This record gives sequence, C-alpha cells and structure tokens, in this order.
Amino acid sequence: WYLATVIDVFTREIVGWHVANHHTTALVIEAFKDALRRTRTAPSHFHSDQGSEYVAGAYESLLESYGTKPSQSRKSSPWQNGIQESFYSQFKLELGDTRRFHHVGELIEAIHQQIAYYNTRRIHSAIKMPPVTFRQRYEERTLTVKFDSLIQHALLGNGV
Repeated sequence: WYLATVIDVFTREIVGWHVANHHTTALVIEAFKDALRRTRTAPSHFHSDQGSEYVAGAYESLLESYGTKPSQSRKSSPWQNGIQESFYSQFKLELGDTRRFHHVGELIEAIHQQIAYYNTRRIHSAIKMPPVTFRQRYEERTLTVKFDSLIQHALLGNGV
C-alpha cells in the first residue's frame, strides 16, 4: 500500500492525502484533489520529486487546469524536497510496523490517526507548534490586520 500526501510548506500541515494499493499517477492526483477539497483553493506552485507519476500528462494537465505551476527537485537531490522527505521518515517511525494490521481498513485508519496527530498535536520543530495551530494563529493575525485596516479606512473615509 502507498500513501501520497500534500503538505503546505508554509504551515507544514498535511492538507491532502490518499492511500492506494498501486504507486501510480492516480494516487498523486487523488491526493491533490483531496487537498483542493480540504483547502478550497489551488496552490500557485506544487513541488515534488521527479517520480514518473509527477511528470505524467494527466497530472500535469490537472495542475494546469487549476493554474498551479509544477516544481520538481533535480534528480538525486532529495534535500530539495526536504519537507516531504522529513515527514515520511518520521511518519514511518511513528506509524510503526504495518505488518501488525490484519485488514487494509485498519491500516488506513491508523494512517488517518497519525496524520491527525501530526497536524493537530505533534510539535513541529520549524514552527514550534502543531501545524494546525500555526495556521490558525496566522489566519487570526491576518484577519485582525485586515479588519484593523478596514476600520482605519472607514474612519478616514468618513472624515473622523
């Protein structure tokens, strides 16, 4: 079984994922579509390695249809996709031995729980908090700044 994830590089949050029994273009397309459903927005750029699933015509067409520009690491340069590489190395350790699952449903549930833990409770070293907390705080600050700007504009527009 294979897991494809979409990580927001700013918040470090897993915003989309998909599990399948084949490592194909369909796997990464479904992960991308899951990210679109969850975030309700398409990213301006989508970074990946140079796997064949990421250079397939269907995948490239999907990105183009959303105005998303593909970005890929150079061959044999895993550090250029360091956020994904780091996530997977830690994810595999934290998920543990997958042979303990007797049914694929158990595996998928464990993956779901591990991603939820990663997003909501695991302290990420780069942002010093869980990714969802980081995103929420950023959104609150952004909203406050926009609101303050609107109030200031309204007051100045009314001659106050």
